[in-house]
Amino acid sequence: MRALTIDSRRSQLTQGYLEHNFEIPGLGFYHADAHDFFPHSYGHQQDGKWFANGQWLDAAPPAPTLTSSRPTPEALKKVETLLEREQELVSQGGSGNTGPMGSHTTHHHHGGGIGNMLMMYWLLSGNRGSYTPGAGFHRAQANQSTWQQSLNQDRQRVSSYSASNPGYQRLVQDSRSSGAPVTAGKSVRGGFGSSSSGSSFGG
Repeated sequence: MRALTIDSRRSQLTQGYLEHNFEIPGLGFYHADAHDFFPHSYGHQQDGKWFANGQWLDAAPPAPTLTSSRPTPEALKKVETLLEREQELVSQGGSGNTGPMGSHTTHHHHGGGIGNMLMMYWLLSGNRGSYTPGAGFHRAQANQSTWQQSLNQDRQRVSSYSASNPGYQRLVQDSRSSGAPVTAGKSVRGGFGSSSSGSSFGG
């Protein structure tokens, strides 16, 4: 599955839909037919078994009937719990998936941290009709404009730097194809929305 930029995902997420096999680091892969998240991608193969909709099967599962769907209220609660935890990490100055603040990672795509939190916020926002948001969502609501600003600044830095560094520009182009963020001189595996590297069905 070709990874998309945060901006191109925004429309779908704010309508409350999530595409099949979409990955949220720390939560898992979204199985559209089950409307929920699981630790493995749909169609993941391991030890002669295949994983689909929360179950291990003896044969490869059929292609999913849905390419995208709305998560259940229970699944959205998992998203909000993770969103709240990510915000706590940022407020404590924690490292890891904290995004551009305090790191050298350039989130022109969706490599985790602030990009992750912004997209989780959009998804919850798009499902307010069927899900009652809690403290994690309201905290994100207050922060989301700052997150967007930070991502925009990162984009400008990437554009300026890549314009004067052809080698870096090539890394950026590779990153746009793979969906992985660009870090100091190298590309690393992506985060929110990256597809499984294993055997799976596209969404």
